[in-house]
Amino acid sequence: MVVPVGERIREARHRQGLSQAVLADKLGIDQSEISRIESGERQVKDTNKQALADILDENIMNLFF
Repeated sequence: MVVPVGERIREARHRQGLSQAVLADKLGIDQSEISRIESGERQVKDTNKQALADILDENIMNLFF
């Protein structure tokens, strides 16, 4: 079973002990954007993928592909 990207991001964020607001602040985006990404309503912009992986201490390939 393939786990949706938003769910993988949520799980990684929880492992790091970060709130949506803190993660959004670190990425320079609004908290509502993180909420929409995690719910699958929106995709992560290509320009933010590596930064998000770094913040979450995840391999970009494991997180997005």
